[in-house]
Amino acid sequence: MTSALVVSTAMRLYYGLSNDDPLVFAKSTLVTVGVTTVVWLAVTFLTAPEPVEKLQSFYRRVHPSAVLMGSYCEGLPRYPPRPRFRLEFRRLGSADA
Repeated sequence: MTSALVVSTAMRLYYGLSNDDPLVFAKSTLVTVGVTTVVWLAVTFLTAPEPVEKLQSFYRRVHPSAVLMGSYCEGLPRYPPRPRFRLEFRRLGSADA
């Protein structure tokens, strides 16, 4: 998010691009998305991964799908999926209750 802020502010202040013209807005959006994508890819590949213990702790606390966690949750108990949140209007005092 910081890179998007820096890029869009720099284009507006230093290059004089304003968002009044739809073509200029489209170009500045494409440049911002491109630079932001390069930054997050660089940060992803240049930083060290989380330790396995931290990922297993996350798995135990949050219970995400074992498919998404891959080999990090091998040997850990499989948890059933949590029930989805349902909004019950009866509990909120709806007139339709």
